[in-house]
Amino acid sequence: MLKELIPLKFHDGHISPSGQIFIGLATHQSTGIGMHVFTHLIPTIERENIDLQDPYISIWNEQLLTSIGKIVRFIYDQTILHFVNNIQQQSNQLLNHVLSPYAFQTSAPNQDIGLYFTFILIYKLKDS
Repeated sequence: MLKELIPLKFHDGHISPSGQIFIGLATHQSTGIGMHVFTHLIPTIERENIDLQDPYISIWNEQLLTSIGKIVRFIYDQTILHFVNNIQQQSNQLLNHVLSPYAFQTSAPNQDIGLYFTFILIYKLKDS
């Protein structure tokens, strides 16, 4: 039961991100990054997926997902800054474990959900 709380899966020495989106309870939607997301997204009627079809609800959900992507990017920037400032004391293995939540996987079942997070992260990387 506790395995589901950790948004990273460990297989044969490799770490793969497997975060889920929660809207009270877990949805079927993965985030595509190694972090769970719990926020006020509006689900479909079945409460299993995030509604991106309704013209008005989709605006709310898209903006909220974009904001989450910006927050994740800020945390990533702070993590990198911390390690750059303390590089002599950190091992490569520790750095790998700390940065593994920011590895990207395709989100499922709706691949567009993960794109909201990764677009912000990659777009900001190009600006830096």
